This record gives sequence, structure tokens and C-alpha cells, in this order.
Amino acid sequence: METLLGVTLQQARDALQSLDRSALATFGAGLDLEVAPAPTRALPKEPKFRDVMRQGRLRMTPAAKKVLEDAVRPNRRKTQVTADQLVNRIVALRSPDPSAALLGALGVNASDILQRLDTTAPRN
Repeated sequence: METLLGVTLQQARDALQSLDRSALATFGAGLDLEVAPAPTRALPKEPKFRDVMRQGRLRMTPAAKKVLEDAVRPNRRKTQVTADQLVNRIVALRSPDPSAALLGALGVNASDILQRLDTTAPRN
């Protein structure tokens, strides 16, 4: 993913934290707020939708659920979603979606990503 998007996980986390702090400052919350990151759990190499939705994880927002549903839709009966399918749906999101705000803060150009995905997609 880092190669495709051109940003590291740490850069994404830093940008997300900056967006969070900016949003909190809008409401007058102090900028010295420190929140521990949510624990992460490993997913199978080819996760199914139910693996992602498993209990014990943070609840998905309706927008996140829709992205997954839209990504899996072309697969018809298969429930596996590739990283490329997911990224394709995420970069297509527009403001005020938080994913679009994060990609914008990172300087990720959605058109470039979609073009890269199109050139690497297998042809039938």
C-alpha cells in the first residue's frame, strides 16, 4: 500500500492525529490531549467480510461498511475483497468523508491512484 499511495503508515497516522487535533481545537478542546492508539489485530492474508466485522474490533461506520459492500459487489458470490478493490473505493470518496480529508492532508492524488490501479489490474 505504501508504494501505491506514496505514504507510509506513520505519515498517515501523523496526518490523522493532526486532523483530529484540528477538529478538537475547533471545539475548544486542549491540544495536549493524548489518547492511546487503538490496538490492532492481524487479519488473515485474504480476509472475508465477516473477518473484518468480527466482534472485538472497533465498530465500522456506515460509510466504511458501504465501501466494503461496494468493493465486494463486483465479485458476485465471492466475499473476498482485494486491497486494490478497497483502495479503489476509498480514493473515490469525496469530502466531507474523513477518508477523503485524510488523503487530501497526505497530498494523495486520487486520479493518480486510480490510474495506477487501472494499469496494474489483470485483464480478462
